[in-house]
Amino acid sequence: YDLSLNYKRLYDKKDKEFNTNLLFSSFKGNDDNYYFTEPIIDTINFERFGKENNKNNYHNNNLTFELSYANPLNFGKIELGAKANIRTIDLDYKYFTFDPKTNQWISTVSDNIFNYNENIIAGYAIFSSKLKNFGYQIGLRLEGTLTKAEQKELSQVYKNNYLNLFPTIHLNYQLTNANTLFFSYTRRINRPQSMVLNPYEDRSDPQNISKGNPYLKPEFTNSFEISNLTYFGRNSLNLTLFYRYTTDIISRITTLDTTGYFSMTTYENLNKSKNIGFEAMLNQNYLNGGS
Repeated sequence: YDLSLNYKRLYDKKDKEFNTNLLFSSFKGNDDNYYFTEPIIDTINFERFGKENNKNNYHNNNLTFELSYANPLNFGKIELGAKANIRTIDLDYKYFTFDPKTNQWISTVSDNIFNYNENIIAGYAIFSSKLKNFGYQIGLRLEGTLTKAEQKELSQVYKNNYLNLFPTIHLNYQLTNANTLFFSYTRRINRPQSMVLNPYEDRSDPQNISKGNPYLKPEFTNSFEISNLTYFGRNSLNLTLFYRYTTDIISRITTLDTTGYFSMTTYENLNKSKNIGFEAMLNQNYLNGGS
């Protein structure tokens, strides 16, 4: 279910306003899956599998609170804001196999009980203005993240706290009434999902073991874009050249044991990426106005 509260105050001054938003969402679910598996090759290194039953119960809560303030000035516009996001994820995973001798479902591996808390607090300031044909917007966001991951079965707690700055720059220059140049720079963050942070070893398939890495760091992307927007008649053409540089890319790694029969899959921050590209977008209006 979702709950939300909103408050907006308008002032006599045009475009001056104050906003608050409160949003709470909660979701519960469960999965109950049955499988029948059997190895293609039967050797002493493999166990013959039969019926399997996986039960997964999960409960996610998310609370978000936002404040924003905008005030046009004689020489530009200033925007201030703050945001807090509190998220909890509780996972309870159980694995059973069917014993034909006793005609019962039995638990052959330990339960996977994982709790994840993520608190994000951010504040930002944006200033925008225009000088003749030149317009600009400059912003800075300070963001603090506090995370706590607890693997109950392993009796282990992992904490990861970090503070980051995210600048933004948007520039535009109007060459003519029908042609404008744009430039932008942004820095973004991509946090690891809770499922890849869980250190529990999933041995539901003994030949293909997997586990998460609670020490994963977030990915960061620096993005630069230059574009040109041209209007001709009722149509427009937008040409964009972009460059994106991402660090600490979360990568999936699979290794084999010395026998070559069993694999272990986990995650690491290993790679970097550079993307350079060009985009062209043509908008055509086929409807003719007039009377």
